[in-house]
Amino acid sequence: MEDRLIRALKHRGRLMLIAGRFNVNYTFNLGQAHEINIRQNTGYDRDDLANLCRLVRRGLIQIAPLLQDVVPVTGAQRIYDTLRDTPNQLLGTVFDWQ
Repeated sequence: MEDRLIRALKHRGRLMLIAGRFNVNYTFNLGQAHEINIRQNTGYDRDDLANLCRLVRRGLIQIAPLLQDVVPVTGAQRIYDTLRDTPNQLLGTVFDWQ
């Protein structure tokens, strides 16, 4: 998953990993070639989400390349089953609550 995130970044982009994972693996030369900056955080709160929304609205963070799947909330069980069984198959899944 991390290599896919790095490929979506522009040169000298930033990769922010929020919340913990047991293993973070990426191809070092891929990251080095992009000259990326990796930041890691243990979690997030309401203020962090508000800041993220502000940065997206200002066009400073592009999330569109990361969105891979928009799922109606009725498909939540399938997504949670995938998250449990094969989490590496998910990247950028968003629930549509309408």
